[in-house]
Amino acid sequence: MGATNQRSLHSQLVRSVCAYLSIKRIPFSVTDSGAHLAPDGSRRRSQATAGWPDITAVLPPCGLFLGLEIKTGKGALGTEQRRMRDAIRAAGGLYVEVRSLEDVIGAVEGVKENS
Repeated sequence: MGATNQRSLHSQLVRSVCAYLSIKRIPFSVTDSGAHLAPDGSRRRSQATAGWPDITAVLPPCGLFLGLEIKTGKGALGTEQRRMRDAIRAAGGLYVEVRSLEDVIGAVEGVKENS
């Protein structure tokens, strides 16, 4: 599958996850980790921490931190993403490698059942 199609699938999955989190009234934010154009036209790197998840959320009512890393196709976690996953888990947060909306639903429902 081509890079453009992978980006499109990634964007679609991000939108689906955001819609689900909104419906469930779960506060979240999407990390802008890519380069962007500055007002002067130069390319600037994101200020996001290397490896930070694509989407972060706080699960009510327990306040559990949730990091969601969206992956499509054969995409795998990079070195910095694995380090961040381990750090989030060590801090007591939940980190999910998301390949489908069902991965997010399962994680959120699993936390609800155990709260």
